[in-house]
Amino acid sequence: MDKKLMFDVLELYFYILICGVPPFWAETEEGIAHAIVKGPIDLNRYPWPRVSDEAKDLVKGMLDANPYNRFTVEEVLASMAEIKLIVFMFWYQA
Repeated sequence: MDKKLMFDVLELYFYILICGVPPFWAETEEGIAHAIVKGPIDLNRYPWPRVSDEAKDLVKGMLDANPYNRFTVEEVLASMAEIKLIVFMFWYQA
């Protein structure tokens, strides 16, 4: 598998790990494609208000619609080290 594709898949798993649902959802593949193209993810609805701002910034950077602005592996690792994996504490609070 291509390394870039693997990283893209990991970004989606990371999102699901935090909130329990995929970032883009629709009844059909076409609907999912439209949701992806439509734009930003709504981080104002449940469970995002309970997630740290650092984790939200990480998710926004990982799932940026513009692939040239999207976080690199190095940026993700640096961000995760910076927030000291606060994102995983969400599961202990739930």
